[in-house]
Amino acid sequence: MIRKQVCGKFKTAKIIDLLPHEKVNSTHVDKLIELIQNHKFFTKPIIIDQKTRLIVDGHHRFNAAMALELSLVPVFEINYHQNRVKAFKGSLEGSLYSKDRIVKRAIARELYESKDTYHVFASKKGSLITLEDAIPKLKPVPLKKLF
Repeated sequence: MIRKQVCGKFKTAKIIDLLPHEKVNSTHVDKLIELIQNHKFFTKPIIIDQKTRLIVDGHHRFNAAMALELSLVPVFEINYHQNRVKAFKGSLEGSLYSKDRIVKRAIARELYESKDTYHVFASKKGSLITLEDAIPKLKPVPLKKLF
């Protein structure tokens, strides 16, 4: 099973330490805020690079957490620069992006448009799967633990 192939670990991270690289759709953020408030749990981690704290997947969740004034968020840390993590422009049909360039732009606060980057994990057999689908499932984290 591919979920066992992605090396990383669950943690909680200070939201102010995370480094976004994409803009977001505010309507989607508003829907996530409402969903999180209604369920009182954070159910999906934000996938980040263990070294740079770059948000690889989860910009909308990050922005919803910021709006809810959370101090911490659940994250899954990966080694973003491993060869099996790929970054494409928009979708698998897009051209490959330089992960180093993504990090440099994030540090400079030059954000890509919403959903402009598409990150996947290459299995040992060569199939590509979204990072969100490639990591283990997270037990829901109660909001009260994140303030």
